[in-house]
Amino acid sequence: LHNAFSWLTNNDEDNKNVQTELECSVFFILPVYMEQANISQVISHYSNVLKLYKNAYLIVVAAQKEDYINNEEFENKTTYDIAKKYIANNKYSNVLIIKYPKDGGYMAHQVNFAFRYCDKYFLRETKWLFLLNIDSYYTDKGIKNIVETCQTGEKKIYQYSTLFMRNFDKF
Repeated sequence: LHNAFSWLTNNDEDNKNVQTELECSVFFILPVYMEQANISQVISHYSNVLKLYKNAYLIVVAAQKEDYINNEEFENKTTYDIAKKYIANNKYSNVLIIKYPKDGGYMAHQVNFAFRYCDKYFLRETKWLFLLNIDSYYTDKGIKNIVETCQTGEKKIYQYSTLFMRNFDKF
């Protein structure tokens, strides 16, 4: 408790030096697995929102383990296959698809792979990485707030919560 109050005292709003806009990149990381039915719509949504911002990118991270699953509904096309074709056909400049290169792993492995990828291949010193979930759509206003927060350098941790309301009828 003492440490928490000490931190709050040392980080008082009145003492903050809010920086002017930083030259930074904001990467929205979207791990996907078996999302063939949703991937095109999600890419379209986020790429259209992100194109309004300089240096804001959507990084779609597919899983190699999906390559070995028979999926007749989608003619054995993986999420990666569908996303790659969709991105190429629409000539998105702010969307990149990468694939976690190991046969096993979980979402955390995909996310860590994407974080390391961004750190290695995007040289801008100030990088912000924001984790998305394919089941949660962030609003235009929410994305704007995230990008603006990153550009000011004001916060170090940003959490955008989602409220799931499907099939919900009362508190």
